[in-house]
Amino acid sequence: MRVICHSCQNSFTVPDTEAGKSVTCPQCSQAFTAPQLYAAPPPEPFAASPSAPEIATPPAAPSAAPPAAPVATPQAAKTSFHLSLNRRVCEFTVLAALPLLVILSFFKWDGAYPAGYSAYTQNAWQALGGMMSVDPVSEKVLGVEKSLSQQLGSSWWMLPYLIVLPLTLIIAWGSIVQRWKAIKLPRVLDRSLHYRPAILMAGAGLMLLFVLLQYAAGFGVPNAFESITEDRFKDQLIQAKTPEEIQRVEIEMAGFTGQFGIRTTLWFKVVILLQFILLLAVVGDAALTHRGNRTPPAVRVSW
Repeated sequence: MRVICHSCQNSFTVPDTEAGKSVTCPQCSQAFTAPQLYAAPPPEPFAASPSAPEIATPPAAPSAAPPAAPVATPQAAKTSFHLSLNRRVCEFTVLAALPLLVILSFFKWDGAYPAGYSAYTQNAWQALGGMMSVDPVSEKVLGVEKSLSQQLGSSWWMLPYLIVLPLTLIIAWGSIVQRWKAIKLPRVLDRSLHYRPAILMAGAGLMLLFVLLQYAAGFGVPNAFESITEDRFKDQLIQAKTPEEIQRVEIEMAGFTGQFGIRTTLWFKVVILLQFILLLAVVGDAALTHRGNRTPPAVRVSW
């Protein structure tokens, strides 16, 4: 049989006759008692048991059906919104906004609107030239056309605006004509189209700047009414000495000016909005041109 030394765990073989006796490990010389041989116990004799009467077992009750597995309800689909910068949309916006701005330059931008009627009005070109349109009925009631004409000045910020606007329009539509090859463009214009994104950005930015500067400086008709009011109440302002008297004169001046309903029109607000849209469109077009064939930037919102 094979034994294992209790001290060094060395395994070695000893005769079966040494079972239960002291043996010595050949490796570490440690003596220990070999284990006894295992002897299986003899089988017990089989005794036949007396036959017992068969007992009828009742039929097994039907087993209950296993509980149904819970059905996973599908989650509601997420709602998402995806907005991507599209070059065709930017280009179409530029091509549509510029002609609209040219058309809107002939619409009324500012003026006097007593009771909502257009009494004395200006468009962009009239503001540049120091002119105005006069409603005959309103003039019979108010009678200030002569005084306005004497005080009416030119809105000089309209000069660079009305120069840059058609030039930007020509550059924008010139690229389309070049793409269609409908007509042969002049050499100067053909070379300029290579810098189309930069020219369009500069043009849109300058137009927005000029129109905002003109709005801050005031157009001809409002400035003329302000001058008329100051001339009318000049003597009263000089005679007013106390704060109460000055306040009274200023209230009368505001009441005199307010009766004319001086304001900028809805068309002018549309021009401002179109200028911002145009600037965003040309910046987006230039950004996509610079990216080349790379995926355009996009915004995705899910909820």
